[in-house]
Amino acid sequence: MKDTFKNIGLLLLVAIASLFSASYFGSLYDLFLPVYDNTLGLGNDILVFVIGFPLAFIFISIFIFKLYGFGNKDKWVLILFLITITFLALIDIKHIYFPLIISLISFLSANLLTKIFNFKKN
Repeated sequence: MKDTFKNIGLLLLVAIASLFSASYFGSLYDLFLPVYDNTLGLGNDILVFVIGFPLAFIFISIFIFKLYGFGNKDKWVLILFLITITFLALIDIKHIYFPLIISLISFLSANLLTKIFNFKKN
């Protein structure tokens, strides 16, 4: 039970970090896949933030939970990944490979850091 509360705290940290970095991930998405045609009447900055938040959430949640997660952290990573990837698939199924690549980069970099710095495995 104690690990669950720690993981919920990590989840809050991930959500806050995703809010601050959503524009950067949205700009990266816009750089590779410029698909915004302003049909919703919203500005490009808002659309970049909206698409960037789930991308940032995927990257940061996998990275943070693989490095600092407690208890059954792999289940947390899988559940958060599936929820976010489902949301992105509903928005844009044609470009679903982009969040998959971002998640793979996050997973591999977290594993590399774990091996380099010998983080404690739970």
